[in-house]
Amino acid sequence: MVNSVGGFLFDSIKPMILQEVEGKVRGELNRQARSVPQQFPNSINPVDMFLASARFVFRNFQIVLLFYIIWRYIVQYDLID
Repeated sequence: MVNSVGGFLFDSIKPMILQEVEGKVRGELNRQARSVPQQFPNSINPVDMFLASARFVFRNFQIVLLFYIIWRYIVQYDLID
C-alpha cells in the first residue's frame, strides 16, 4: 500500500509538470527564434530545419572520421610504399 502511493502520486502529477515544461520550452524556443536574424520559410518548421542541418553535419563528420580511421590504419601498418 505504501509503495504504491509514490507511483500514484508521481503518475498524477506528471502530466501537469510536463504540460508546464512544454509551455516554457515552447515559449523559450519562440522567443529565441524571433531574435535570429535569419528568415525561415513558411513550409518548414524551424525545429525540422535544425534537425535536417544537424543530420547533414553529422553525416559529413562520419565521412571525415571514416577517412581518418582508414588513414590511421594505413599509417599504422605502413601500407604505403
